[in-house]
Parts: sequence; C-alpha cells; structure tokens
Amino acid sequence: MREWTLTTENNDKIELVLRLMSLSGIQQRIVLLQEPIVSISSYQNQLWIIHHSTQVLRKEQALSYVLLDIGYDHYSIGPLTSTPKTKLSCVFYIFR
Repeated sequence: MREWTLTTENNDKIELVLRLMSLSGIQQRIVLLQEPIVSISSYQNQLWIIHHSTQVLRKEQALSYVLLDIGYDHYSIGPLTSTPKTKLSCVFYIFR
C-alpha cells in the first residue's frame, strides 16, 4: 500500500487524510480528521463521515460527524449524542 503524506502550515498532527476524487481521477477535496473513521455514507454531492471525536474509552464512544456538500462547497460538523450502551451499526440516507 502506498503511503500519502500531507504537510500543513502549522505542522498539525494529521491522523487521517481522506482524498475525494472526481470520476476522471482529479483530486477535488482533502478532508483532514484527527481521529479514526467509524462509517462513511454518500448520496449525490453529499458525504457523511462519522468518526471518533476523542480517544475511545472503555465500553463508551464519543462520536462526531462531518457532513460535506461538495456541490455547494459547504460542510457542517457536530457531536452525535448517544447513551453508554448505544451501538452504531449503519449510516444511510432515508428519503420521504
């Protein structure tokens, strides 16, 4: 597997680099995350990333999300609220 590196202006610690490519293979975006990804789901121009927001504690998880709208060059972030015994099994879109 080929390793990719990315240098930032502030010498930030980068744990994960997610490279978003077009169908023709041109890099469109780079998403930098500090913690491991748990799940990814996409539909059309939207990409929803669920990731650990802190170090994983015993039997408890602190999860956050990043929702990217690539078509409008917009994103939102926030925590996912859960109870101690909550388990994330799948992330998907529901249309009504």
